[in-house]
Amino acid sequence: MLPTIWPGDALVIKGMPSDRFASGDVVLVDTGQGIRVHRLVQKDGSHWITRGDAMPQNDPAVRCEDVLGKVLEIHRHEQTIAPDSSLPVLRRFLAAVLCRSRICRRVAQRAYLAWRTHRLHDDITHGQSHTMASRS
Repeated sequence: MLPTIWPGDALVIKGMPSDRFASGDVVLVDTGQGIRVHRLVQKDGSHWITRGDAMPQNDPAVRCEDVLGKVLEIHRHEQTIAPDSSLPVLRRFLAAVLCRSRICRRVAQRAYLAWRTHRLHDDITHGQSHTMASRS
């Protein structure tokens, strides 16, 4: 879900009735083959379409009951971020670049993880403590 969600982010997700979801919401979906967090693109009766922000195509349709919850908050570096229902221009540009280039995605992820590791190391050496959720 780059650039909205980055590795190491912690998410606050709340289950809610299907009529409370809207296009643009970032949602938790049970695909039957695993769990994913993607943006809700379209609600079409009992089947809904999601897509990752940096993905070039929509995911296969899921049943509305497979949408388990909505991401309310993203916790990153001691900040709380509310996911936007639409991507701002800069994030939309970054998402377009990342969805078209596997190399750019890899470079962005590695640079971010290197920066995060360096920042965490600096904070620890200066006596600050952190709780970090790890994700693959």
